[in-house]
Amino acid sequence: MLLQRATLVGLLVVPAIVMRDRLAPRKGDVWPVVAIGLCDVAALTMLAEATTRGLISVVSVIASLYPIGTVVLAQLVLGERVSLPQRFGVASACAGVGLLSAG
Repeated sequence: MLLQRATLVGLLVVPAIVMRDRLAPRKGDVWPVVAIGLCDVAALTMLAEATTRGLISVVSVIASLYPIGTVVLAQLVLGERVSLPQRFGVASACAGVGLLSAG
């Protein structure tokens, strides 16, 4: 994961230098970006810890549900509408995890 992050930073440095004037953050944008970065690091740390200490079969199934969080946050924060097929997808994914957990 460290190599992945280092590669990503390396790939973003060159465009950031080229587009320096257009990428200057406004004052109100800095803290949300810092919060997002901290949440990302915390999530990766918890995933690494869970895969080390827990059953990988359980951790991988639960970790695969991260797109549901994106859908829920888009609805709550951005006010996006969740369509019926999306609702069905969320419900079936949660049901699948429940069935896998039950054994």
